[in-house]
Amino acid sequence: MRKILLEGVIPGLLFGGWIVLVPSLFFGLFLATILAAGALVPTWRSARKARRSLEIGIDADRTKSGERVLRSLCVEAGVELPELVVYNPKLKGAVYAAVVGHSPALILCSIPLFDLPLREVKGALLHELGHIQYRHLLKRRILNVGTLYLAIPLLWISHLYLAAPICFGLALGTFSLRVVLRIAYEHFTEYQADMFSHQLLPGAFKEFLHRQGNLGCRSWFSSHPAPASRISALS
Repeated sequence: MRKILLEGVIPGLLFGGWIVLVPSLFFGLFLATILAAGALVPTWRSARKARRSLEIGIDADRTKSGERVLRSLCVEAGVELPELVVYNPKLKGAVYAAVVGHSPALILCSIPLFDLPLREVKGALLHELGHIQYRHLLKRRILNVGTLYLAIPLLWISHLYLAAPICFGLALGTFSLRVVLRIAYEHFTEYQADMFSHQLLPGAFKEFLHRQGNLGCRSWFSSHPAPASRISALS
């Protein structure tokens, strides 16, 4: 729900006010550029930022052993070898692994991942390699920014034909819909990366997901589907 508020309702209010008070296409594109920059700059700098923000530190030994496993998986999957960093998370319940950056990509893994059986570790790493193989992060940014710039001329045209209150509501609805579309895309990419891992090492990622069974009541607004749904899709 936080995503709908921060990325849908608040920008919708902002652009609704633009339509009612200053219906200038130039000003609307200026506002869109500010939002787009906010979405893209973290992506361009994400790998470096992720390294600097590791709060407790990198486990060099596990990183080195993990790189050997990752290298063999990359050869098997036909994916360019990304950098790997294994760190000790400060917060309990931190994610096991995530991809940041586009080229070169960086896989961040927490120490708890490497406490699991090797088969599950490989399944989780293959899932992250699936995100890299299909360029999910880049496509998500393109979708986010593309729909933003598409919405502006549509909203601008609407103020020529519709009453101001209707245009204001249309802006709220349009930006909320953008968030829903992005969440739906994020769920699709998770299922696709799951299948990528499952095809290369059948059953391994299902075992990893079974271990997360207590997380099955995630909200639909989460970027990841519930583990039970993902397990069902792989069955």
